[in-house]
Amino acid sequence: MNFIERRYLYEVITMYSLEPFLEDIYVEGADDFAFYSEYYNGNHEVRFIEINQIDFNELYPEKPYLRCNNHDKIIELSIQLFEKFNNQLGFVICIADLDFNSLEKVSIWNSYLFYTDYNSLELYFFNKECLDRLLKIMFHKYSVNSENLLASLVPILRFLFILRYELYNLPNPKYLEPEIVDIRRSLTIDIASGQIIFNDKEYLDKIFNANYFIENKFGFKETIYRFLNISPSDPRLEIRGHDFIKVLYLFIKKIDNNLCHSEEQLGRTLQLCVSRENLKNNRLFNKIRLKYSYLSQPSKTIH
Repeated sequence: MNFIERRYLYEVITMYSLEPFLEDIYVEGADDFAFYSEYYNGNHEVRFIEINQIDFNELYPEKPYLRCNNHDKIIELSIQLFEKFNNQLGFVICIADLDFNSLEKVSIWNSYLFYTDYNSLELYFFNKECLDRLLKIMFHKYSVNSENLLASLVPILRFLFILRYELYNLPNPKYLEPEIVDIRRSLTIDIASGQIIFNDKEYLDKIFNANYFIENKFGFKETIYRFLNISPSDPRLEIRGHDFIKVLYLFIKKIDNNLCHSEEQLGRTLQLCVSRENLKNNRLFNKIRLKYSYLSQPSKTIH
């Protein structure tokens, strides 16, 4: 693994001015770094770089939201590169989670910005094959139906996704940070059937109590259920990765409290369960493969 010092944004721009043929892939965080660099390891001469390796300090006065948002930093880097170089850098990619773009009408697109196929990295693990492997690794005494589990997860996770989207888009004159209430007390887990039952009405009441700035509670509730009644082309577009890991973690802990020590450990275990062949069927991985198809040397990783 190769290490580099943290660079200022202007230094990165200068670097590409001097070396426009560098093959670099920028990712949002440590989990993304571990996953993508491992997937492509040994295939080609590409450097994987966490976005926090770049200091955006020069932009903070104008764009303070960049201070603590890696997703926005990835997008901002792609914008800066496109403004400075147009399409001249043929081998630089910035991978951003799709996030709420499936619901929003306005998205940012340029030649350097590649979005995940689904809401976030973790949704590449949201399939029967990957879940079967996970359950086989973790459970020896219990028989859990992965199809039932996935089917019960979808409405819960879509509810949380739409709830979060609506909360962050409400008029909020005091700029209060919306509070997402812990979901565990609103879940009932049936180990025998592999199903999770969600008391959405009770959970919404808790959300209203925690976020008093929601003035039109009836309208807020109506909007959520209206969105839920519109089926997306793929449910993974409307499932937040961290919610998936959290609810799956609660399910596993209910079965056996000693099986998994943290959500982070579960996320890393899921990464080991994903099939390379399965990933190849996704648009993002095909786009990356085509961009670097001429390369054959082992990859370099920068953390």
